[in-house]
Amino acid sequence: MASNIRKQQKEEREMPPSKFPRTKEYRENKLTDADQESYKNFSAVKRKFDDEEEFGCIIHGYLKKLGGPFPSSWQTRYAQLYFNRLELHAESSSVRPELIFIDQIEEVVADYVMVNGKQCIVLKMNAEKCRDAEIVLTNPDEIALKEWLTSLESTYKNALELLATMAKKADDIFTALNIQY
Repeated sequence: MASNIRKQQKEEREMPPSKFPRTKEYRENKLTDADQESYKNFSAVKRKFDDEEEFGCIIHGYLKKLGGPFPSSWQTRYAQLYFNRLELHAESSSVRPELIFIDQIEEVVADYVMVNGKQCIVLKMNAEKCRDAEIVLTNPDEIALKEWLTSLESTYKNALELLATMAKKADDIFTALNIQY
């Protein structure tokens, strides 16, 4: 049973967010290609980033974030992790999502941290790029929390490797052009 759930979660992560088969009724009432074409002109359904289609959502689901009007309160957020950012959507769809770009993160703490009696994921933030020193996230489902931690760690590691590669290529270009920086 648990392996079937994990398999389904993996399949959902590999699909673009707009194509998740939520229910039988949802699958049966999908828009036709002609309908999809007509919706492209509406600003509400346009893409925010061009890279989303190529890279897609790595993992998504509900998380609780510590903070808000009261420092010890938990706010439920619908979270989506992409290769370059974490989006935290509030309950109200009229509010823009909180964007946490991967380069703002200084460290994804490898182990869970107990906060207010809950196992939590802690993202230590770069003080120059983010107003919060750390972001604390949790999920009551232990399996989902583990998936989030694993995904955040691997996404952060991949981003660091990509940035290091880009820095080396930039250095090689500047050296070849004899530019001092």
